[in-house]
Amino acid sequence: MDQFLEHLIDIGIGKVIRIGGQSKSQVLQGKNLRLASKLETKTKHENYLIGNSHLEMEKQGASMHDALAKLHTIHSRADWDSLEDYLKLHHPDIHSQFSRVDEEGYEIVGEHPFNFWVKALSRITSEPFDNDDEREELLTIASKDIKILPILDQRRLLDDWIRQCQSEHFSDLTNYHGGVEKLREEIEDVYREVDRRVLETADVIGVTTTGLAKKIKTLQHVNSKVLVVEEAGEIMEPHMLSALLPSIEHASKHLSIF
Repeated sequence: MDQFLEHLIDIGIGKVIRIGGQSKSQVLQGKNLRLASKLETKTKHENYLIGNSHLEMEKQGASMHDALAKLHTIHSRADWDSLEDYLKLHHPDIHSQFSRVDEEGYEIVGEHPFNFWVKALSRITSEPFDNDDEREELLTIASKDIKILPILDQRRLLDDWIRQCQSEHFSDLTNYHGGVEKLREEIEDVYREVDRRVLETADVIGVTTTGLAKKIKTLQHVNSKVLVVEEAGEIMEPHMLSALLPSIEHASKHLSIF
């Protein structure tokens, strides 16, 4: 391909853009799309989108790190620090039973009451709830006084809270990851538009099959009319078909003679 593009430049076609792996051709230096796009001026709106998206990605990344840390913590140990927020949100009546402040208003010092409770259950094993009705029945009793429940049922509730809390952290992690991917795609959309503007100014676009696969979304929006395939017999049919962009009106095979 490089020889073909060099020949076009030699005969006076200067607006040539190359897409694909790094070329060893001295003549084609500066003709690579990556370099040409870097020199293309972005609009104020495009610069804003890129900058804002990067900032949001940093925030989402920090949230992902926090969710991972919480998952690691609750996996390694169930204590007040790892379960307080969950209990406060979903079971406030049970949360209040583990307050450091007693009925007379005195603050309990030392280890947190919840952690003492967990330690008392540490040697007990339990099975998951068979259904939601069973869980809700125990939660109704526990909301009044969790310690009147049989110790096995207390352990079942603790294990259920751990599973539910882990599930929430997994869900948060998935959502944050999805947000990052969406922001990354928005950034890519900007760079694709910049690439498209550069390619629209070219008289000839030279592209390898690998470059075609990577830039197919961009090339689909460039109104190329003619497709010339060099050494078409060596190219797999799927690559040939993908090169037939919607705007192509004429396709031909070129045999290298250089």
